[in-house]
Amino acid sequence: MMANWDGSNPIQLTNEGSNQYASWSPDGIRILFDSDRNGNRDIFQMDADGANQTALTSHPANEFSPAWSPDGSMIAYLSEQDMTTEECTMNWFDGCPQEVFIMDSTGKFLQKLPDPKQLIGWVTWSPDGQSFAVLLYYDTGSQLVFYDLQTGSLQPATDYATLLKSIYQTGQSTRSNPRSFSFSPTGQNGILCMMEDFRNQTGYLVTGCYMVEMEGELLFTLVRKETLIMSNEDAENAWDYADAVWQP
Repeated sequence: MMANWDGSNPIQLTNEGSNQYASWSPDGIRILFDSDRNGNRDIFQMDADGANQTALTSHPANEFSPAWSPDGSMIAYLSEQDMTTEECTMNWFDGCPQEVFIMDSTGKFLQKLPDPKQLIGWVTWSPDGQSFAVLLYYDTGSQLVFYDLQTGSLQPATDYATLLKSIYQTGQSTRSNPRSFSFSPTGQNGILCMMEDFRNQTGYLVTGCYMVEMEGELLFTLVRKETLIMSNEDAENAWDYADAVWQP
């Protein structure tokens, strides 16, 4: 769907399959998204009005969550194409692990980033297009890491564990679920939005967005909400703070 900033004039752009993870091109002319209309998830692009919907990938494995580079020349996305059946069934709590692939704006493969093969939440480009943030999920928690495209290095946020301890406030959560990371326009810090599950201890879910440095140090809390979970409806309504973006 596309709508005005206030939600008025909604327009349905797609009508085949399940479509998700829309991403505008920097020039506002095209939209990326992933769809299962061909049986598995592939990356598609279309004009801003929904016309000319074409597939950029066609691998039998799932490929999803596309993101334009700041200059519009490259597209990062997640792929399961190199995963074996064994890797997809070895104690992963939610599907197959993924790897990050990069293609140009026409769908031509450019590179695959180094392992680890891991469950990945999302890919967010830095403002200069030279690196991006990736959230890796593990059975025991999560890790915020940064990929440098020039060196091919994978650098964890060194103080991420300290960051989580700062955010928890009420004690150790049973499961952290980061939802998004957004670089500031300067690339010097960012906003991390996440959910912490304390239901085994206090019955509460905590959602919030936090200003952090690239190394993972918590600068300050932007918003934070604690919701007492008494029903499934309460849990669904607890997701007030799942994403944040910077004003241009």
